Amino acid sequence: MPFHKRRRSYPCHSVTVRLAHFEMDMAATVGLRRQLNAIRHRRKPRFPEDVPGELWNHHINGACAEYAVCKLLKLPWDGSFDVFDREDIPGTNIDVRYGSPKVKEREARVIVGVLPGATHDEFIVIGWVDAVEVRKHPEWRSRPDPNRPFCWFPPVSAWRPIGQLPLTNREEW
Repeated sequence: MPFHKRRRSYPCHSVTVRLAHFEMDMAATVGLRRQLNAIRHRRKPRFPEDVPGELWNHHINGACAEYAVCKLLKLPWDGSFDVFDREDIPGTNIDVRYGSPKVKEREARVIVGVLPGATHDEFIVIGWVDAVEVRKHPEWRSRPDPNRPFCWFPPVSAWRPIGQLPLTNREEW
């Protein structure tokens, strides 16, 4: 069962990252700019909204999740927007998934999963998976909504500890 259906089934190696007010302000502003830019350019979302206004939250929370992962890994975050088909954390092969950590059809990157914490400033980094390895498991492939493309939803046991993510410029925590 996907994480978004089992909110409290986090891997035991999950790490909670707390953002300071100024960090939330900066990341949320980037998320807002991403959404406004998409509206201005009349971009169609890859996944339709389940409820009106949902994409506002996705862009804001997604940007905050990216920042939280960078903070945890001690990597710089550029807060970019209008860049497509590029990793979420520049200079790495890392994409960040917030809310419903999944692997898409053509991804060849490392996916870091992030879930909401107990408070608005907390983000739970559940771990990482290799997208290529995940797609070798047809039993994880599903399509929860017929209007959305097939994706892979790795089970809790598939997520590796974030401390095992191979990075050369990361300190142990």
